[in-house]
This record gives sequence, structure tokens and C-alpha cells, in this order.
Amino acid sequence: MSWVRFDPSEAPAPTFRLLEWDGQLYTLSTRRGLAAQLVFFPHSLACPFCWQTLHHFQEQAHRFREMDCEMLVILSQPFSLPHNPFPALRLLLDPEGQVRKTYRRLLEFETGESLLLYILDRYLSPSAAWFGDEADEAALPEQALQRLEYLSHLCPE
Repeated sequence: MSWVRFDPSEAPAPTFRLLEWDGQLYTLSTRRGLAAQLVFFPHSLACPFCWQTLHHFQEQAHRFREMDCEMLVILSQPFSLPHNPFPALRLLLDPEGQVRKTYRRLLEFETGESLLLYILDRYLSPSAAWFGDEADEAALPEQALQRLEYLSHLCPE
């Protein structure tokens, strides 16, 4: 598992339009200037490890909200549960995996099918990315919060 930091002058990350759990259309570009974005690409909701990681993010949701950060979970497999089991997280469906492929290209090396997590600043520029086959699921939200804290102290220009 590794973290990558992006240059502060990085161009904005690719925007996307995906369906949320409830069928509503979510458009990333409408969030520009409003909140930082945590964009997580798990394997699936059926993956026990990913489920546990999402549970830990859910437990820390109030801390992410305090830092003006929205948490997006991009899933390539259709939802098969009757309700969103993680109400503090926006579950978005990327059935063709195009958003994941686009975000993988932000890194200068191949990540394969690793778990991916991106932190975008409030202007949607990538600040940091994490990738790994498995993470210490309890530590990942804490590490993301530390990076958001660092981001909050940077000059907004």
C-alpha cells in the first residue's frame, strides 16, 4: 500500500456523471469550489475486505464532514442490496469501469486492479492518491483525514 502526492498546480481531475444508489444523477463538476472529494474505488460490495473498509469510513463520516469533504464510492458492479448500507457515503455506479480507468491514468505507473483512493481538493485537483491490494482498513480513513488536514492548511491559490 502506498500514498502518492500530486503537485499542487495539478490540473483538475476528470469529472464524471454517474447514477447514485437511489437512481439520482451525480455530477462531480457541480461540486467544484464547494467541498473536497474523497473518491474510493473498492473491488465490490461483495468483497469482505472492502465492506469492512467502507464501514470504517462510515464510522469516521462526521470527521470528514467537519473537514468539508464528501466521500464517493465508485462501484463497477450493480447494487444488489435493498438500501444503502453506508448512508454517509455516496455510492455511485460505474458499470463499464470508465471512471476507474480514467483515474488510474492520473498515476504515472500501472496499478492493475488495486484498490484506489483519491483526495481531490475543493477545486477538484488531485492532492493525493492511495493504492494497494489490501489496506489496514481502520488506518486508511485516519490517513486520509491527516492528508485532508494538511490540505486545509495550504494556500488556496
